[in-house]
Amino acid sequence: MAGLMILAAVIGIVWLAIPAALATIALAGGAVILELRARTDADVMLHAAPFTTSDDAETSAVLERRAAALTAPKHLRALAAAVRGYAHGRPHLLVPQPPVARLLSRHVDSADRIATALERASADARAVVELRWLLSDPDPSEDRLLRVERLLAA
Repeated sequence: MAGLMILAAVIGIVWLAIPAALATIALAGGAVILELRARTDADVMLHAAPFTTSDDAETSAVLERRAAALTAPKHLRALAAAVRGYAHGRPHLLVPQPPVARLLSRHVDSADRIATALERASADARAVVELRWLLSDPDPSEDRLLRVERLLAA
């Protein structure tokens, strides 16, 4: 589509270039949405991995790539910084804090243990998935916080 758009623009057929540009934008947007959906599905599958088995080589390869991305040292350091920032940060009047900030500020010792475990760069992918779910949860629970701490301590 992008090639058709460029060809139409070079030749001077504007009536063909505009629909081709719109189709290209729609295809690119669809690809982004599918990629985000695939990451979410892979996170759910990684979380359930100890309880299921997969004989599919492609699925296993996708899960291995996602686990490697989740447990990359750079990602773990960023998560540790976020956890510490929410736990030790002051409430901002102008910038609304996520709901997990209140939970982590009430449980500073747990937040510090989680951040320390993440900085050691030996975190399990399941623990990272649980932590990401905790950080994005609109109503975070202490149970999930304790589950993350237990998974990282193991």
